[in-house]
Amino acid sequence: HNVGLGTTSNLLKDKKMNMRQLLATVVHEHPLLKERFKDAVVTRETEGSGLPLMMETEPLLSMDRVLLTGDAAAIADPISGEGIGPAIVSGKYAAHAVKQAIEAGSFSQAFFAVAYDQAIHHKITKHYELRIKLFDWFIKHPWKIEAFLWGATRLRLARNFIANAMNNKYRIKEIKNPLNWKRVFGKPVKYG
Repeated sequence: HNVGLGTTSNLLKDKKMNMRQLLATVVHEHPLLKERFKDAVVTRETEGSGLPLMMETEPLLSMDRVLLTGDAAAIADPISGEGIGPAIVSGKYAAHAVKQAIEAGSFSQAFFAVAYDQAIHHKITKHYELRIKLFDWFIKHPWKIEAFLWGATRLRLARNFIANAMNNKYRIKEIKNPLNWKRVFGKPVKYG
């Protein structure tokens, strides 16, 4: 298994956190993880780095003759930190936009805003709205993370909400509507 831990650089600096020590403590002492990793063997030194997280739902990803993809576009998921999938998707759409630009003879930001930025927004960043709000909420209320995780392990509704929110990319307006609650909090939807 790979194990990761994340926080914002501001929180890391303000709290003077030792992330390596915190990771070891969490893995060995947290009730949700200690049993799972009790026989795990560390095979290499703990490493860390900053992740380019997307914190906007409609970012500017192009300029005249320039398209930002992958880490340069900062399109890693703001909750999971996953960036390989979005990087691959952004590369695919960048190639398609460049092909269109060659055919149209236009490499302007205005052209790329339509051919590339809108495609990335539709395929990737619009789905981050809920994730960004969750990330902000956790950062503003760190003490609630423990309560949230406690509930997620014990309450079917909380587990299903997390699974469905992450898998189906629910938007805030869907969650606020009580008519959607059965779908949001019901049986988790599986990838397929």
